[in-house]
Amino acid sequence: MIELLGHGVIADVYYHLNQYHKSIEHCTKGIIICDKQNYWKSFSFELQIRRTKANILNKQENIDINALLNKIDKIILNTHKIYAIYSLGEILLNIDSRIEESEMWIKKAIELSDSKKLRLYSAMSNALYAEFFKKNGNITKAKKKYQTAIKIFSECGADGWVEKTEKDLASVE
Repeated sequence: MIELLGHGVIADVYYHLNQYHKSIEHCTKGIIICDKQNYWKSFSFELQIRRTKANILNKQENIDINALLNKIDKIILNTHKIYAIYSLGEILLNIDSRIEESEMWIKKAIELSDSKKLRLYSAMSNALYAEFFKKNGNITKAKKKYQTAIKIFSECGADGWVEKTEKDLASVE
């Protein structure tokens, strides 16, 4: 189980370092462990969605959105469901023809995070919502969402996320 969780964490680290091919590799290793041992199906589905997200940003765009939606419906653990919904919002935000659709999923990630009191996920989702507004040219709402994310990250003690999000906020013009 530690190996499985390790692959999930490492995949996330590589994703945020923009090393998508390595993120994809570790998501795949985690999925294989889940499927081979037939446990943590929710985590396997989440990793599949996270791998798709890395593929999108790695410019591999043959994505079946309906398959992703089907996977989200099968996730029963809240933390995995929230991260999968957040990831779907990010996937859609990075497909030009689906940007508007991403808003619904980002809002859903925020609402679910807040209702389950999962503050880190709420902060991440608010930062993603800021990106949505930034892409749509609504600078005022983007700044507000970045500020919300920074406040929540600070409350969580997520200093690295605070620093990253402050840079993102400063870049909004």
